[in-house]
Amino acid sequence: MRHFQLILLMLAACTLAGCYTVARPTIAHVHIGHTTAGWADTPEKAGLLTVAEREADIAADNARKAFQAGRNPDELKRYVGYVLHATDPNLEPRGPGTGYGFIRAMDGAADHIRFAADSDDASKNLKDGSLGLEAAASRIRQSAKVSVSICLEILRTSKVEDLVSLAEELKSQTDTTARETRAWRAQLQEVIARESPPFTRIERRYLFGLIRLPSGLWRWHPDVDKASNQSQGTSTYK
Repeated sequence: MRHFQLILLMLAACTLAGCYTVARPTIAHVHIGHTTAGWADTPEKAGLLTVAEREADIAADNARKAFQAGRNPDELKRYVGYVLHATDPNLEPRGPGTGYGFIRAMDGAADHIRFAADSDDASKNLKDGSLGLEAAASRIRQSAKVSVSICLEILRTSKVEDLVSLAEELKSQTDTTARETRAWRAQLQEVIARESPPFTRIERRYLFGLIRLPSGLWRWHPDVDKASNQSQGTSTYK
């Protein structure tokens, strides 16, 4: 009886003090969120895959414009420069892309799926599904690198007939990259749909609340707890 009374007193004290329990998302699921929902250094802190899709579409659109420019070398090369910017802004800093670059964004998206699968709390479904995702991401990155090579060849070329032929090749290549990037998202969504417990929307504080230790392990930043304490009082995490 005395033990039961003690439990009641503890519960009452916790209620008065504003104690609560928060179930953090798994580290694996937060990494999935970095790919799909938000990452710290992307434009507007968008998900890495979202940025990759934007850049892929911009590259494909400008490759079509380059092809349509036909036998106008100056206009054709201007649009090719925009393709290069959207794919790798280190090679061309000016253009209508986000400034992040497709290759960098796709690399980041694939990296965080690997981080998710390597996490201690990753499910077997995620570990198994990540293998196909990594293989597909590698093919997509290679496709983008081929686009870069075509762009550089176009910028070095002066013969109009060669420019037209290369522009057609670039159009096909960038269309393929954009299509395969969308397919990669669909493949990822299939893996996510099989997760148990289910993958749910990750709160912003958790998305940006992980830090990577020198060992390579990912752990929660103390500010995650601090933000919880400031907003709602004392916290007890599961």
